[in-house]
Amino acid sequence: MSSLLSRIEQAQPLEAALLVGQMFAPIDVEMHLSQVQEWIDMGKQRLEGACEPFAAYQRFFYTELAFGPGHDLMASDMVRMDKVIAYRTGGCISLALLFCHIGRALGFDLQGINLPGHHLVRLRLASGRMQFFDPLNGIALKWSELEHQCQALMSDFEEEDAEESSQWTRWLEPASHRETISRLLLNMKSAFIHELKFEQAWQASDMLVQLHPDDPYERRDRGFLSQQLDCHSGALADYRYYISQCPQDPAAMLLKLQLKHYFREPAVLH
Repeated sequence: MSSLLSRIEQAQPLEAALLVGQMFAPIDVEMHLSQVQEWIDMGKQRLEGACEPFAAYQRFFYTELAFGPGHDLMASDMVRMDKVIAYRTGGCISLALLFCHIGRALGFDLQGINLPGHHLVRLRLASGRMQFFDPLNGIALKWSELEHQCQALMSDFEEEDAEESSQWTRWLEPASHRETISRLLLNMKSAFIHELKFEQAWQASDMLVQLHPDDPYERRDRGFLSQQLDCHSGALADYRYYISQCPQDPAAMLLKLQLKHYFREPAVLH
């Protein structure tokens, strides 16, 4: 975990993403980084003399290298960066991370955008104007499309969150490297749960807790996964923390009533 944190602090999100994958399977990080560097060198050649350099980069990434979405975006292989590099398919967050990494090495001002529900890529032009792209296919989003997407997200907020929903433009600010890796881990946790791989999901959840130790919802999720693995003592500790931090949350009140039922059996320590 210390290596992961150091890569985040050193602004090396691609290497951090590979280290995340290394927690689940043996990965030759240097080999994958060498492959990406080879693509960067190829990209420099493709951009030489290009009238529209960014359009040339888009063609290189999405057509020549043939990166794109996999058939099942819920699969954990769509999030694991080693698999994305090997098979050139991935989900929003993994493709955005790789597209930005290669693009920045080629001189483009690219950033990932943690829009709720969908990760985007933002390009800052020399004029200062911003363009937004879907990382699954590299297609530019019109401002009207982006506004419509944000308006749809705003409708998901309750009335008491009116202040939050009125400030949707902040969603279009660049994500920090810690936020990007956290989003990657969130997607990985969800994918493993979808695949009923609770041990791997717990590992992803545990990394999220280490990145955000005071987040009661991450502690709640880790507690749920501990419970699935029959680690009752760990689940109880995380549930109690969640309840203490969110006592008025309806889910917390319900969980409090259920704790005695959940933990009648002796604790199993792992």
